[in-house]
Amino acid sequence: MTGAVKQKPWWFRFLKRVVIALVVGVIVFFVRHWMSEKNAESDARKELDKYSVGQCLILTKAASGLGNVNASDAPCDRDPSYTVASRIGADTKCPNESYVEYSLEVGFKSAGKLCLVENLVAGHCYEDDMFTKIIKLNNSCGGLASANPFRVLSRTETDGAPCPDSTTPITYPLPPRTYCVTAVDTI
Repeated sequence: MTGAVKQKPWWFRFLKRVVIALVVGVIVFFVRHWMSEKNAESDARKELDKYSVGQCLILTKAASGLGNVNASDAPCDRDPSYTVASRIGADTKCPNESYVEYSLEVGFKSAGKLCLVENLVAGHCYEDDMFTKIIKLNNSCGGLASANPFRVLSRTETDGAPCPDSTTPITYPLPPRTYCVTAVDTI
């Protein structure tokens, strides 16, 4: 009597190959997704690395996404612009609420942040974009209350400089700067 190995039915062999192909396909999919996310994270860090402390930039509304903004180089005397005060980690906060935080996110994770100080001119009026919080020049010194229009009465290059009682101080420890601002008439 010879021992014969009984083969599995054809459908079992076929199903086994399909399962192996699916497992390999899923592994390849996840590895490619992980690699593309790592590349996107690296690109975001390189984008943030373009800006050094003391450098000036402007923020503009992005073409897509509610509240998304883009940063680009600008001269520091552009009105308005922002100065990079510091580069911080994704989980770190800027020194106080006056700073504008600019971050690049990849897959719901921040790749890092820039703490930005507004470069505003005494005597000029500005307003916030409701969704992006980008500061814009307000030539009419008025407008809708939702835009939070304000006038800069003075700018000093020291942190915590005194402001008149009728104004609101906006202070930054780095670079040391104080703005004395007042709300303007709105509709």
